[in-house]
Order: sequence, then structure tokens, then C-alpha cells
Amino acid sequence: MLNKVFIMGRITSPLELKQTPNGKSVTSFSVAIDKGKDKEGKELPADFIPVQVWGSRAEFVTKYFDKGSLILIEGSLRTGTYEKDGQKRFSMNVVADSVSFTGEKSRGNAAPVPTAEAPTMAEPSFDDLGFAGAEDGDVPF
Repeated sequence: MLNKVFIMGRITSPLELKQTPNGKSVTSFSVAIDKGKDKEGKELPADFIPVQVWGSRAEFVTKYFDKGSLILIEGSLRTGTYEKDGQKRFSMNVVADSVSFTGEKSRGNAAPVPTAEAPTMAEPSFDDLGFAGAEDGDVPF
């Protein structure tokens, strides 16, 4: 069996970190996914996908993302039923297994993302590789 979903879109509302009675962190939000344009060039309505993020991932999302942020989510679909006003209803959402930045610069009030500078290395010269002074006749190929 396989239940894997990848979605990328914009968060549609301010994020709120909540705690379950057992102390587990959770946040829920919708992601708007543009569908592009139809044949006439008219904008198609976006899809709005409900998402739940649990544990340390929920804490990460609420710290570094905000309404309008572009987010990449890998997760699984979860379905359920509930009753409202005497009618049985069906629900479906994505439960995130991982969340990622998309490379877009921050748009909202989210905290800046911590970055670590990569060490810089000087590119080795041809001489550093031990080929100094080699003549065409000395190369065996």
C-alpha cells in the first residue's frame, strides 16, 4: 500500500501552535495551490488543502512560516467522518511527515531562517594536482 502526497502552495491563514491534553504540539492550516490558467487565459480557482503538522515539525512551521509563505509538504492523506447538525460528514486532510522551504525569500512576519555559511575552499590549481611541468609527450593518453 502507498499513501504519499507532495503539495506546494501558500499558507492561507496565520499559524497557531496548540497543545493536546497530552502536551503534543500541533498546528492546522490550509494550503492554497494555484491551478494556473485555462485555454482562454482565465485564472482557474485555487485548491485549498487542509494540513495538520504534529510535534517538533509543528513548532518548526509556526516559528519559520506565516500566512502567505510558500511551503512544500510531504505527507499522507487521512480521511474521517463526523456528524454535524445531524448529518454525517466526510473529511480529508494531509498529515505532514516533513515540511520544507521552497527557496523563496520570506514574505511575512516569520522569524528569519538560521543559516550557516559554507566553508570556502580555494579551487586547486593544475600545479597543486601534481601535473606541473608535464609536457604533451609525458601524458600517457
